[in-house]
Amino acid sequence: MRKIYRSLPSSIMVLAAAVLIALGGTFGIARASVTIPYGYSASPNITFTTLTLLNGWTGGPFGTSVPAVAKSKGLVYFRGAMSTTGSNAVAFVLPSGFRPSAAVYLSVDMCDASYGRLFIDTTGTATVQTATFSNAQCFTSLDGVFFAQ
Repeated sequence: MRKIYRSLPSSIMVLAAAVLIALGGTFGIARASVTIPYGYSASPNITFTTLTLLNGWTGGPFGTSVPAVAKSKGLVYFRGAMSTTGSNAVAFVLPSGFRPSAAVYLSVDMCDASYGRLFIDTTGTATVQTATFSNAQCFTSLDGVFFAQ
């Protein structure tokens, strides 16, 4: 069983021990929430590193910020958004200091109020996954997404 991490606006929530359902070529993301213990919020002074996007992915659609990553207290945080006109789902590779120790699935928001996920393996390769790829192409938000390293 993999872990999915997700934060929601105004409070950091974690999706832990979620069940991913894969039936008939589609998938769903089971959602539950657990509040992170007090004292685990990111410092407002953490420094974000801009991600180098690959395969036609571009940052900042609709006036949002470009994708970036930061680390604080053992958590890796993302911000920004991206889109693509291409068909390659590999969006970026995390720099070595930000890579997960085990593969992670991260819930992300997309166009049409839909959800997808960002799969990041231990090499840092980040692949966007969704039932409707056109929603990911239009807009994939990384704001509020994080995982424990």
